[in-house]
Amino acid sequence: MVSGENYSRTSKEGYNARSTSTGYKALEAGKFAEAVAYYEAANRETPNQPYYELNLAAAYQRQGRMAEAEPLLRKAIEHGGDVNPTFWTTDLAQDRTVAEIACQNLTMGLAAATVAGTAAKCQRTEVGALVPVAVFTAETDNHAIDYFTPRAAADVPAYTPAPMQTAAVTARSATRSDVYFDFDQATLTPAGRMLVDTVAVEMRNDPTLGAKLLGKTDMPGAEPYNMALSDRRATAVKDALIEAGIAANRIDARWVGEMQPPMMTAETAREQRNRVVEITVN
Repeated sequence: MVSGENYSRTSKEGYNARSTSTGYKALEAGKFAEAVAYYEAANRETPNQPYYELNLAAAYQRQGRMAEAEPLLRKAIEHGGDVNPTFWTTDLAQDRTVAEIACQNLTMGLAAATVAGTAAKCQRTEVGALVPVAVFTAETDNHAIDYFTPRAAADVPAYTPAPMQTAAVTARSATRSDVYFDFDQATLTPAGRMLVDTVAVEMRNDPTLGAKLLGKTDMPGAEPYNMALSDRRATAVKDALIEAGIAANRIDARWVGEMQPPMMTAETAREQRNRVVEITVN
């Protein structure tokens, strides 16, 4: 995940945090079993070393072993607050400390908390429902604009189960995709277009599926501007799905501006993971 070019060998076995190490090269190549073996040994030899903690956790995480990754990532947060890597395997880590990268990995790997106030550090919260709200701002000449904002879970109407079906029904798990955008842009990137096309194929193959879109922005900029920007991003994804053959009535597009960021940041911070349209298909 990250390396530090100035980190020296710790023993004759040669475990180190350089980008030339066996473990780091295995991570870069997607050979996660090899990376696990390397960093498990390195972590045993030199415990509390944040590079080893983060990289072993990253290898576990890529294998779907989040229960083993989480305690290591929390250790890396504790030990890596002032550790700045020299190389990294994704641009999301650029200009971040090991502790900040570990927090990002936790946010990506942990399921969202569904009860307000119960999220652990670096865990996102997704509660309540989205309902339209009218607001007045000077920027819009005091005209009302409708957008979507969270509502407390207690205000959401109680769920009434449908009558029991006599025929067996197989439950389908929802799938989640994240389409990212460049700063202050609502145009799909080539990678975003490919991801939308993949979602469209899934939906064309199963006409019972619907897509829920939730547009978001990072923190810089005024709230009304960011709300409109998140609207344009959600609309861009919806339009692309329609172009790919998905009926508009199968797509529910909503937007929340900067109000529900996947990653909490300072007001002035640019954060790629917050410039997103989250697609849920079920």
